[in-house]
Amino acid sequence: MVAPHPDDELEGWSQVERSASVHTVWLVMTHGEGTAYCDPGAHARNSSPELGEIPPRPVPQGSRTPSCGAARLASWTTFLALADVPDRAAATPPDLPASATAPTAQRIHLEGAGEALLWASPERTLVAVDGGDGRLRVEAVRAAVRVVLASRPVARPAGEPMGAPSLVPDLPLERVVAAAYVNSGTDALDGSGDPNPWAVYAHPDHVAVHEALLDRDLARELAPRSGVLVATWPSDPAAGVTTEIPTAEYERLMGLGPLADPGDPASARREGLMQRVYGWLGNPRGHWPPTELPVPDENGAALVMARVQTFVRL
Repeated sequence: MVAPHPDDELEGWSQVERSASVHTVWLVMTHGEGTAYCDPGAHARNSSPELGEIPPRPVPQGSRTPSCGAARLASWTTFLALADVPDRAAATPPDLPASATAPTAQRIHLEGAGEALLWASPERTLVAVDGGDGRLRVEAVRAAVRVVLASRPVARPAGEPMGAPSLVPDLPLERVVAAAYVNSGTDALDGSGDPNPWAVYAHPDHVAVHEALLDRDLARELAPRSGVLVATWPSDPAAGVTTEIPTAEYERLMGLGPLADPGDPASARREGLMQRVYGWLGNPRGHWPPTELPVPDENGAALVMARVQTFVRL
């Protein structure tokens, strides 16, 4: 699962295999350190622990500061530890921490992609590349994917020396997912000839991940059994796969409770794990608006954390 920033993983969540026999490798290509929500004033306004949000540690001290990237990775590692469980339907509500704190990481170097942090466990592997928020390169994404997956002994030709240590378990590759929704909005019409009604979103880091994985030569090289899937807008003429996050699962992640203040729509209790762990990044309205499909809200802002998700498959 390849994402541009810590919190984008939900854009590919419908493709996460729900089986204890599957080991998911979560590869995030930046630390997300460019967000304005790390500025002290914005963080104070947008954080709502009284509504159930889990604050990050360290407290971010400003956009483009080391504390911002560390805070975002703390939320990322906490979210995946709570949300990425083998059998979500049978999972009991997790014990939620008082704050989001990243465990100690192993520092590694990925040839062609740069420095990265590694968290490896029997349940999942997390790799966070410092690709530069807002400056991510297509080549760095491809290099990181290649290096991580090529480290598996099963990916090496017979007789080839081990070289670098394996970063992930020695398992066959089922699928590669780009959790990076992109709709440039440059097409006046969607695939049916109707005006494009979908959320327009073309952050440069999303575009870098999107373009990196929309590469048929790379798909043939990696050869996952179920293909390479790249998140896109529902009427993209190249789209070939639509999958859904089950309703109960989406509620577990994106659910909102009653309003603490009946006159304030932003005062909904944060009940879903996305709302609780990433709530401090949850847009000016104070939370992540649930949405069935990726559409613009009433102010034109893109709602891309959709329950129904569309992909190009290579």
